Amino acid sequence: MGKMLTIVIPSFNEEERLPKFLKQLINQDIIKKASMIIVVDDGSLEESAEIIACLCEDIKHQDVDIEFCRRSINGGKGAAILTGIERSKTPYVGFVDADGAVDSESIAKVVQMLINSNAQSQQIDGIIGSRIKMLGKEVKRSAVRHYIGRIFATYISLLLNIPVYDSQCGCKFFKTDIIKPILPHIADKRWLFDTQMLILLYHLGYNIIEYPVDWRDIRGSKISLVKDSVRMFLRMLIFRYKLGSILNNIRREKYIETTCKD
Repeated sequence: MGKMLTIVIPSFNEEERLPKFLKQLINQDIIKKASMIIVVDDGSLEESAEIIACLCEDIKHQDVDIEFCRRSINGGKGAAILTGIERSKTPYVGFVDADGAVDSESIAKVVQMLINSNAQSQQIDGIIGSRIKMLGKEVKRSAVRHYIGRIFATYISLLLNIPVYDSQCGCKFFKTDIIKPILPHIADKRWLFDTQMLILLYHLGYNIIEYPVDWRDIRGSKISLVKDSVRMFLRMLIFRYKLGSILNNIRREKYIETTCKD
């Protein structure tokens, strides 16, 4: 089976959490057979980056298609994901968080769905993980994180007019050819990168579906619940103000590209 999907994993001083998660991920057959993994170090401390680089080199010897690349300075989670997406050459590309909060089995199921949709010529342009408490799914997170997360997700849904339950889950995959043209138009290169990406794709008419995943809090989060939450609320308000002109620019570029090809 050829490589169908690139999994980008942004890493910033993740020498404690990423090794365990990577080992679990490559034990999933569909990941090993059909996916390429790109670990992007986002300006971590030298020692941390060296540990992850050595780990990726060891994994290569297990017949896994994995690549390690390092950004010289810390640009944020979004900047690291952007670096990985730009290096991808597979039909689908996406990212998962380095902490392993979304378990490897859930990620494997998402990957399998994308591959199946491609084989069956289904019009699925992307799949995003969703932390929905329901029978058969396990979502473990603190009450504080749960309620702040729900408030922010509802805020995004109402403010940006996008009917999505969970816009922040760290597991999103899309067709590569629809993602790359919109990358220059995503304003936030930190925590809101993938949320803005999702909003743009939805308003451009692409078919994105949500898939319930198992999820659990992993100690070591680098997000400040209060400070970063306030920043994200304000940045999304600014993004909403500019959304119309951003979408028009993307459509104009797409029209010009199509016209030139014809």
